[in-house]
Amino acid sequence: MTKYSILGSCVTRDIFSAMDKDSLIGDYRARTSLHTLFLPGIEESNSPDLSNVESPWQRRMIEFDLTKKPLNLAESEFLIIDFIDDRFQKIWYQGVLVTKSREFSENVATPDQYEVAFTQGSEEDLIHWTESCRRFSNFIKQFNIKIILHKSRFAIDYLEDGEFKGNPNRSFIDRMNTIISKYEDIFMNEIDNVSLIKVELEHVISDPTHRWGLAPFHYIDSYYQSAWKQIKLLS
Repeated sequence: MTKYSILGSCVTRDIFSAMDKDSLIGDYRARTSLHTLFLPGIEESNSPDLSNVESPWQRRMIEFDLTKKPLNLAESEFLIIDFIDDRFQKIWYQGVLVTKSREFSENVATPDQYEVAFTQGSEEDLIHWTESCRRFSNFIKQFNIKIILHKSRFAIDYLEDGEFKGNPNRSFIDRMNTIISKYEDIFMNEIDNVSLIKVELEHVISDPTHRWGLAPFHYIDSYYQSAWKQIKLLS
């Protein structure tokens, strides 16, 4: 059976749930980044207490990002990547570069315990991103696996009762879409033989009835249907 591992976020994971294809998922890694995954992890003696993180899944994602647990791709034919979780800042914590996810900042460390690594979208960020893509390229060579880049975007609008309404925080949405586009361009330049999923803009719309609630990366059903069709064409 074909297995699809995911390095990214819910925008890719939710395709499989929406299409009732959860059994096809291999390893799933979210709340992390190419920025952080291939660098040294935290020493066991410095590991923070994660007991305040109520969700076992969220706790695992934080732990994996802290320890840099390698992706388990042995049983997967495809690795689908998206960069939506790069909306989170990267920080230095206990000498380790990690993702300042909402779960991390609310349950693990206070602001006085970490420092922001670089400004998102800055030259420093893009230089580090390029180096991170090269680390990923070296890592992935050990696997006989096909890479699919899911070119996802933050939705500008949501659809409610047949009416389009603007998502909150438009400036953040526009900024992140610009940064993600730059990340994708660098990734494509550094990684060989990458296939693409790019859902038509007419489907990049938020759904306030989505199982995870209203957010610019929780889409209407037709988004996931279009994405799955594209995945199948690449399989």
